[in-house]
Amino acid sequence: MRRDTNAHPCARLLALALGLALAHKPGGGRPYMVIFLTDGKPTIGETHEEGLLAKIKKSNAGGTRIFTFGIGNEINTHLLDKITHMTRAYRTYISPREDIEIKISDFYTKVQSPVLTGLKLDFGPGIRVFKTYPRELPDLFKGSAITLFGRYRGSGKVKVKLSGLMGDKEKVLQFDGEFNGGGDNDFIPPLWASRRIGYLLDQVRLQGKEKELVEEITDLARTYGIITPYTSYLIVEDETTNVRGRMISPKDQTLGRVALRDKEFKRKVREEYANVKKKSGSGSVQASKDLQQMNVAENVAQTRPGKARMKYVQEGEDNKTQQVKNIQGRAIYWTGKSWVDSRLQSQKDQNVKRIQFAGKEYFQLLEQEPQAAQFLALGKNLRFVYKNVIYEIYE
Repeated sequence: MRRDTNAHPCARLLALALGLALAHKPGGGRPYMVIFLTDGKPTIGETHEEGLLAKIKKSNAGGTRIFTFGIGNEINTHLLDKITHMTRAYRTYISPREDIEIKISDFYTKVQSPVLTGLKLDFGPGIRVFKTYPRELPDLFKGSAITLFGRYRGSGKVKVKLSGLMGDKEKVLQFDGEFNGGGDNDFIPPLWASRRIGYLLDQVRLQGKEKELVEEITDLARTYGIITPYTSYLIVEDETTNVRGRMISPKDQTLGRVALRDKEFKRKVREEYANVKKKSGSGSVQASKDLQQMNVAENVAQTRPGKARMKYVQEGEDNKTQQVKNIQGRAIYWTGKSWVDSRLQSQKDQNVKRIQFAGKEYFQLLEQEPQAAQFLALGKNLRFVYKNVIYEIYE
């Protein structure tokens, strides 16, 4: 047998250990899982990462889930996260101050009673569902729930079919549903956007930066108010570039205006975004945790991980990056002096109507367009788009 003299000893041992774990598959109709715990010492050389992943993929023809637990900060987060992505599991990181036993016990409590594995959803003909998150449905365990967010085309009543394995037998469940345009559920788009952004940031982090991905992340984050240290950096850079190139007006900036007034904010988000590219260290671990939270977000608070780390005080106001409102499907930003609609930057028709707060035209607008009241309630100074008209309210 040829010996690979170039491979790191730890890499060879890890490949052997996972190979043995994946080869052992007891019967009984229960799903088989592997728990991989590592403190990252010695670290695995970067040049062996893809080779190790290829070996795991080859050995894992049966689709065994590999749940990774990274202990401490000196670990290869990119490798651990790629393993969980590839095997449809999830990652857990345990800081030096946390209790390992509690984390492992919590994990066991969650997975000890599997209900359905290998889940698949079918929405039938007439409805096209796409960009769903999670991308691959995880296994369903007793006492847990799976929330799926996605986009669709088409309308009408459907029969949704959920299939999976209960033990070693196939189970099929059917539900009646109706796609009718979404209704008034304005809280859903930001949750979908968070998961989409979390997925795309993971692609940038684990697969390398792609211009198209960054552009989509920036646009989604600004539109839906998904404000994190990572998305804030991208929004600031995008708006700075577009103002210099005269693609947008300086007064239509969102976080770009905040960054102009506070250099510390800009420095913080730049440093945080740099952690996305790191493979180890506390910043890399934090980035992995934050993006996983975005990938499973089920409420508004979970869409903005790292929010507290952007905290600062200026001109007597606390953390302006937290002052974001979602109105009629998009985010409105407080920039320190006025509210700014995220849609302004994509508004092609620059028909601007300036109206003084509490003046005659102001009350006429309220009477003629009652839905505009949601924007006007924000305050005395704001710029927003309503029915393709830019309204500028001033004192």
